[in-house]
Amino acid sequence: MAGGWPASYFEITEVGDDEEATAPTNNPGTYLISEDGADLGRVSPQASAAPIEGYTHANFTEGHFLGQLPDGSDLFQDYAVRKGGPASELHPYLSIANSDRKTQKQFPLRFAIGRGVPSPSGKYLAYIEERHTRDYHTELHLWVKNLATGEDKEVFAAPSPNPPNSPEPNVNLSLLGWLND
Repeated sequence: MAGGWPASYFEITEVGDDEEATAPTNNPGTYLISEDGADLGRVSPQASAAPIEGYTHANFTEGHFLGQLPDGSDLFQDYAVRKGGPASELHPYLSIANSDRKTQKQFPLRFAIGRGVPSPSGKYLAYIEERHTRDYHTELHLWVKNLATGEDKEVFAAPSPNPPNSPEPNVNLSLLGWLND
């Protein structure tokens, strides 16, 4: 889809370990569809499998497709394990993948992100951190990452939710998209 944005994408994930129960038509992965509903194919799961130096790709995970940039590069969140370290200690990273492996970029992430929205220019990624506090609450923090330098900037933090019996309203934070860069 170089030169344009796909109209939509969807992911099929698998829960559980019964590999034989997976129908051949329901293969886990990310798929693209055009605005008119045409099947544009599956995003290659190996596209993001080039982690940061000193780490190896966690082969038991698949990259989470975050979007496609205007130059046709795919943006993924993926996981790696430190070389020689335990496989249970996953480290998230952001990968900008394209057909030229030499120009691909990877940025380590401090935490896993659930949803990210690339800017229309492809220069930035907005994403939300779900920060867990010591008192078992979750704070939502909005971040913007510069996709050229990897620099992160926190732009907003929502307070922890109030208890269910509180008369004070709770603040929720959702990413909808970009108006401009």
